[in-house]
Amino acid sequence: MGPLATGLGARALATMMLTAKVDAAYSIADLRRLAQRRLPRALFDFYDGGAEDETTLRANCSAFERQRLRPRVLVDVAQVDTSAQILGRPAALPLAI
Repeated sequence: MGPLATGLGARALATMMLTAKVDAAYSIADLRRLAQRRLPRALFDFYDGGAEDETTLRANCSAFERQRLRPRVLVDVAQVDTSAQILGRPAALPLAI
């Protein structure tokens, strides 16, 4: 039975397939490979590259690689406090992009 027979349009089916691939990506490298296959070359090169000598791109990658997540195990979680300071201001749930 084809996608149209099930009531799904081609766009909806493509979106579902892409979502499944993104959900299966376990690293930035996996996401980069997906983007490289999906985007036109000029567009991928624009997003993937850096300007001129790519100095800032290398610095950003280096800074990101220095960050580590520190898992804490066997910790009492009866009272959890997610607050933190972001740019000198308190944040109850510190999620930032």
